[in-house]
Amino acid sequence: MVFEKDERFNGRIIVEVLATHRFDSAQGLETTLPRYVWSYNDHLPQRALRHSTPMVAMKNGMLRIIRLFDILSG
Repeated sequence: MVFEKDERFNGRIIVEVLATHRFDSAQGLETTLPRYVWSYNDHLPQRALRHSTPMVAMKNGMLRIIRLFDILSG
């Protein structure tokens, strides 16, 4: 399952970045990729995550785990 997500992410980089931009240098690519990763994680809702961003989904998952431990310990 993790590999499927990795492949989806890699595919999006190819389609949304590499196929739509021409980079004149490796430095341009090195600057663009971290921006894309930030945008993908924090601002692009994913259907597989019930239309949440990966960061929101991760935070919600952590909150569920914390609540479960609170229930089990209390």
